[in-house]
Amino acid sequence: MRHEELMGWLRALVQGFSDILWISSITRRIVDVVPGADLPRSGPMTLRPQDLVQPDTANEL
Repeated sequence: MRHEELMGWLRALVQGFSDILWISSITRRIVDVVPGADLPRSGPMTLRPQDLVQPDTANEL
């Protein structure tokens, strides 16, 4: 393999990694900004009291 080919492949590999990092940082910013998207990134999902929808009991009486 010639030196120019090797440098081309290396450049493409580095560009791919930087694209992946850029996309993940944009995704992280969207998750931080969008309300309701604050789900845990790992581990079991936990419900907070404000996440539970209270039924309308006034009409059931």
